[in-house]
Amino acid sequence: MGKRARGLPGGLADGGLADGGPLVGDLPAGDSPGGPLLTIGQLAAETGVPSSTIRFWERRGLLAPARRQSGQRRYDPAAARSVALLRLCQEAGLTLADIRRFRDERAVTPRSWHTLVEQKLADVGRQITALEHARKLLSHAATCHHDDLLACPGFQEWFETYLNSRQA
Repeated sequence: MGKRARGLPGGLADGGLADGGPLVGDLPAGDSPGGPLLTIGQLAAETGVPSSTIRFWERRGLLAPARRQSGQRRYDPAAARSVALLRLCQEAGLTLADIRRFRDERAVTPRSWHTLVEQKLADVGRQITALEHARKLLSHAATCHHDDLLACPGFQEWFETYLNSRQA
């Protein structure tokens, strides 16, 4: 996230996840203890997340629906924490489906995040392995002195190993 949401300390103290509900809680309409309500444009500017993404998350039930004031969405300033949490989860590699699953399971078993994290760590390990293979291939291609990479014995050896690993 290019810009840290206003008022967010280095960590997200309460996590912003409501049990079984959207990632931001419902507060009464009007000014909140955290300040005046924000338009979607203000929330977008404050968090660095496009308005279209905020609306999408809201439609998907990951962000509590905004209150309406004169037909416009209005968000409590605490919504910036939930937007930041969604971005943090995405930056950690969680999909929206993962985030929804985390929220739903957390409503039943708060410590269920351990299972999700272990699964994501395994996924990240597979991605790292794939990226390491890609780096080796690209490094070889960048330094290969053959005019045709496909005619390079080193590439052919790498390719045969790749094919054999796929058939195993």
